[in-house]
Amino acid sequence: MIKHAQAGWLVDNLCTAVLLFDHEARLTLINAAGEHLLSASARKVLGRAPDELFRDTALATALERVQASGQAVTEWGVDLTTPWGTRISLDFTAAPLFQGTRVSHILVEMTNADRHRRVLRDEAAATQQNAIRTMLKGMAHEVNNMMTAVIGFG
Repeated sequence: MIKHAQAGWLVDNLCTAVLLFDHEARLTLINAAGEHLLSASARKVLGRAPDELFRDTALATALERVQASGQAVTEWGVDLTTPWGTRISLDFTAAPLFQGTRVSHILVEMTNADRHRRVLRDEAAATQQNAIRTMLKGMAHEVNNMMTAVIGFG
């Protein structure tokens, strides 16, 4: 069984940004990955509402949807801007945490979508290079066969 203190240590050591908002949509917890992603310390962002963390409304809207429906919301490739001008592209999931039957907190997990896009782009480029390499090998083999036939009959 993981104790409360250990859970905090685990969350703080995740590579995924974790933000916890209370029922009033105020940030109550942010881990080290979250601080890094937002380029801001916990001291600077704790107690803030989503519209104070980002100039855009995507996160605030997602939190409202979770609060109203009690269902998790996932958004992909959302471009957000922090109040201090940092632009980030995020994938995030906002999930409700219940106390009895009401949503008491909303847990948000965020990852940098740019990194994910870069990995996909690099993977696509490697696949394309491999296909070109295979095609060129096949063409070289065919040319070699034709040259063998020409030289063999010459």
